[in-house]
Amino acid sequence: LYNKGSCSALIKVLFALRERLQEQGLDLEDVMAVSGVERSTMGNRYASLAGGVVAKTGSVNPAITLSGLISTAQGELLFAVLMKTRGPADWTRARNMIRAEVGKLIKKHGDIEKIKYTAREFLPFDAKSKLQQTLTSVV
Repeated sequence: LYNKGSCSALIKVLFALRERLQEQGLDLEDVMAVSGVERSTMGNRYASLAGGVVAKTGSVNPAITLSGLISTAQGELLFAVLMKTRGPADWTRARNMIRAEVGKLIKKHGDIEKIKYTAREFLPFDAKSKLQQTLTSVV
């Protein structure tokens, strides 16, 4: 269904995605933004939680969403927050409310625990890169 979803559906997708990634030696932080470590649509709103939130933002009028993983002292949590808005003029308020909900989850589960993570390039252009080899052979 277009523009229909739920938190539980997003969490099921995250769980399945994580399982699939782990089969390949990867995890969510390898394909989603890490707070305060990478430039992302989470922006400065999550800078104070640097390295503790791995998430993807979303916006489909009239909804603003954030779903991903929070690393806390009590363990990792998959989460999803969806906020209905009155349109783009209301998106900042919704993003602030989502940040507050994420903060409540973190507080409830014993503060942030940084994820062991090394930033990677999504499109590697080093000499061993298949993309770089392809570009070189085309030129």
